[in-house]
Amino acid sequence: MAHRGEAAKLNGFDISHFDRLQLYALAAGHAHVQFLRAAVPPDPFTTLSEVATKLRDRMYQDLVALAHRDLIRAQHVTVFKGNRGYRNMAFDLLGMSQLLRQEWEKVVSKSGVQLSELDQAQLIAQQLIAAVRAREEALSAMADAQAQRKRNFTLFSRSYDQVRRAITFMRWDHEDADKICPSLFAGRGGRGKKR
Repeated sequence: MAHRGEAAKLNGFDISHFDRLQLYALAAGHAHVQFLRAAVPPDPFTTLSEVATKLRDRMYQDLVALAHRDLIRAQHVTVFKGNRGYRNMAFDLLGMSQLLRQEWEKVVSKSGVQLSELDQAQLIAQQLIAAVRAREEALSAMADAQAQRKRNFTLFSRSYDQVRRAITFMRWDHEDADKICPSLFAGRGGRGKKR
C-alpha cells in the first residue's frame, strides 16, 4: 500500500485493485475458514451401522425361515436380500419390521423375533435416515463452501496479479518487486530441472 500513490499515476491502471486487495484477502481467508468447518461432516454411522447390520441380519434370517415354513410369502422376503448402503439398510429395517407386524399373529410363536426388536428396528431406521440426510446436507454445505472459497480466491488473485504487475513495473530498476509483492505461487514446488 506504500506504493499506491505512485501506482495511481500509471496510465490506464485501475487503482481499485489496490483499494480492494485487503477486502478480497479477508474474504478469501473467511471463505477458507468456512470451508474447513464444513469439511468435517458428521459421521454417526460407525456404531449405528453395527447395530443395524446385526439386527437386519437376524430379522432377515427369521424371515427366510418363516418363508420356508410358508408362513410368509417368499417374494416378500427376497426384496430385502443384498441391499447395500445406509439408506437401503434403513428401508430394509422398516420393511422387515412392517412385514413381521402384518403377519404377527401367524409368526409370533414360530419366530425368535420380539416386538421390542421391531420397535428397535424402526427407531434405528429413523436414526439412519436422519444421519444420511445430515451427511448429505454436510456434503452439500462443503461443496458450497468450496465453490465460495474458489470465487473469493479468484477475486483476490486477480487483483493481486494486477498490483504485482504495477509494483514490478514501478520497481523494475530496484529489483525488489518480489520482496514487496511476492508471487502467490513461489515456493510451491513444481517440476525440477530436466537433466
